[in-house]
Amino acid sequence: MHAVHLALAPIIGDRGVSALYRRSLLLAAREVAGAEGFHRTADASDDYATLQSALAQQSGADAATLGQALFRHLYIILASLIGEALTGRLLQPMFDTSSNGHAVQELPNEQ
Repeated sequence: MHAVHLALAPIIGDRGVSALYRRSLLLAAREVAGAEGFHRTADASDDYATLQSALAQQSGADAATLGQALFRHLYIILASLIGEALTGRLLQPMFDTSSNGHAVQELPNEQ
């Protein structure tokens, strides 16, 4: 989220990134069964360390599911605001980890 914040703040401002984060977090928590408490914990602050701490309290599979849902919703919302092409260019470095040996994650295409 820190990298996402750095990429998006010049475009939509700190408050815009915060609003995008909070909305994405809410949608992700609604989507993933049993994640209501996660949303309340992670949304308690704009400090992304709170998100990291909340994810650390989840099982590995649950944390991965929540993280994927969070970034999918973030992408979809941002694409609806600034367009899919610009969203892809701004967020691609966060999803393309091929240079460090990790699997490349696909960007969502749904709207």
